[in-house]
Amino acid sequence: MPKIKGSVLCFFGAGGQTGTMASDDKDAKTKWAEERTDWAEDRTVLANERTFAGWMRTGLAAVGIGLASQAIFRAAEPTWLAKLAATGFIAVGVLIFYLAWRNSCGLLDRLNTHAADPIPRGHLAWLAALFAAASLIVLTVLWLI
Repeated sequence: MPKIKGSVLCFFGAGGQTGTMASDDKDAKTKWAEERTDWAEDRTVLANERTFAGWMRTGLAAVGIGLASQAIFRAAEPTWLAKLAATGFIAVGVLIFYLAWRNSCGLLDRLNTHAADPIPRGHLAWLAALFAAASLIVLTVLWLI
C-alpha cells in the first residue's frame, strides 16, 4: 500500500527501498483502477436512467404545452390553427419519447454493469410506448372536439 510522506507518495518495495514498487502493489493498484472503472460504468448507467426520466418529463411538458395552447386559443378563428399548433407540440412530445428510449437503450448496449442493476430495456420501451400512445390518443380526441 502506498505510504504518504508529506505530499509525496513513496512506494516501498520488497527490499524496503524507496522508489521501487513491489508486484503486489502493482496488482493492487491495477485492481483498484479496474474497480474505479467498474464504478464509473455503474454511475453512467444510473445517470442514463435519470436522463431517460428527464427526457420523458420534457416530452410530457411538450404534450402539456400542446394541450394548453389548444385550451387557450380554442376560441380563435380558424379553430384548426389552434389544433395544428397543439398537434405540433404533441408530435414533438412523441418524438422526444422515442428518442429518449432509443438513446437510453443505445447507451445500455455499449456499457457493462457490475454492481448496478439497470432498468430492463423492455420496461423502457413499454414506458415510452405508453406515453406516446396516450399522447396520440389525446391528439385524436383534440381533433374530434
